[in-house]
Amino acid sequence: MKHWGYRCPTLMIVACLSTLTARPWCPRKKMCLTGNLFLSPDAFDAWRAMQALAGDEGIVLQIVSAFRSAQYQADLLQRKLDRGESIERILTVNAAPGFSEHHTGCAIDITTPGYAPLEEIFEQSPAFSWLCRYAGEFGFSMSFPRDNAAGIAYEPWHWKYSENIQGSI
Repeated sequence: MKHWGYRCPTLMIVACLSTLTARPWCPRKKMCLTGNLFLSPDAFDAWRAMQALAGDEGIVLQIVSAFRSAQYQADLLQRKLDRGESIERILTVNAAPGFSEHHTGCAIDITTPGYAPLEEIFEQSPAFSWLCRYAGEFGFSMSFPRDNAAGIAYEPWHWKYSENIQGSI
């Protein structure tokens, strides 16, 4: 297996690593959502409560991606490099291995029926509007709004749980 870092300009990796950090999370404590989608126990509980309230209001929230290992992240970047994408482009949409919020077990990529997953069109969905209004009450916030400090592309589908922002319902 190729190691993606060997083909990356060092300056780009240093720039990426200096702006994105993730608190490692022990995968032995995973909570299973469905199949092999996992979240930390607190994020799992908050997700289930948020999804239930959204459902009560006619909004369907579905998870596309949750916990991913640093190895999975490295393989993802390598696949993109093998397809001919530049490392500069890749690092605007994917964090370097070891620095993805997905490694924490607290980040999720969300979609809803009728909208392509992992696409900006999600921001036009009723689900996105609902998340903007209520996600903070469950401890979730959008990680990468437009023009974010990390330099990551706008991702209206990417939300991270943090008990520090959780409100009460």
